[in-house]
Amino acid sequence: MHWHFFPRRAGDTPNPGPVWQLGKELHAEEFILGAVELEDLKRRLNTELEKLI
Repeated sequence: MHWHFFPRRAGDTPNPGPVWQLGKELHAEEFILGAVELEDLKRRLNTELEKLI
């Protein structure tokens, strides 16, 4: 199995639909997570994934 995770924010796309339609805007500097934020997101994601096992 292969998954891609795209954290979402309200208003992150100009139109309804998948985030990958954005192209380079998907990697806008303002949305790049810092190390602390990224580790927190990973921890919370792993916590939720563990509930599925």
